[in-house]
Amino acid sequence: MIEPQIIKHGSENGDGMVIRYQTQVGTEIFGLGIPNTYSGTG
Repeated sequence: MIEPQIIKHGSENGDGMVIRYQTQVGTEIFGLGIPNTYSGTG
């Protein structure tokens, strides 16, 4: 697999998105989009 496979699209900004990537040697990597709680203060 050369490009990540989108398993779940989630929100427009990526929250809730789930992707899967498989390396050339077969290792599977999953990416999970989680809400950003950064408030920009401090």
